[in-house]
Amino acid sequence: MKFDLKELIVFFVVFVIGSWIGNWVNSMFNLQPNDMLSTILVMFVPVLIIYLLWKNFGEKAAAT
Repeated sequence: MKFDLKELIVFFVVFVIGSWIGNWVNSMFNLQPNDMLSTILVMFVPVLIIYLLWKNFGEKAAAT
C-alpha cells in the first residue's frame, strides 16, 4: 500500500475531525473514560467511515 503526502495530510485532517466527532458522541452517550473498548470504537469508527467515503467516492468525484 502506497501513501503519498496528500493522502497522509487528508488522513490527518480526517483523523482530527473524526476524533472530534467521536469525542462528541462519547460525551453525548456519557461513556466513561475507563471503558477502553467503547472509547476506541467511538474514536476510530467516524475516522474509518470518513476515510473510506473519501477513498471510494472523493477521488472519483474529483476525477469527473
